[in-house]
Amino acid sequence: MAEQILHRLNVSKGYLKWTSKHFTAINKLTELNRVNALYQNIADSWHQFNFANTDKDSRELLSELRAIFNKTFKKEKK
Repeated sequence: MAEQILHRLNVSKGYLKWTSKHFTAINKLTELNRVNALYQNIADSWHQFNFANTDKDSRELLSELRAIFNKTFKKEKK
């Protein structure tokens, strides 16, 4: 399970880079701060060995960031 959580966090970090650039470009800083805080809270839980919700939270974060990427990337390509 630990490998899967780390993998999701690493992939999420990649999506977060795109999301940060996109939200900064369109000036959606509130939304950017929200997803950054979600990522940071999960990473902090991981580093504190608080695994109770880290698995579920990392799944939800990855799903949300992937959805944001898919939605915004398609718009940028138009």
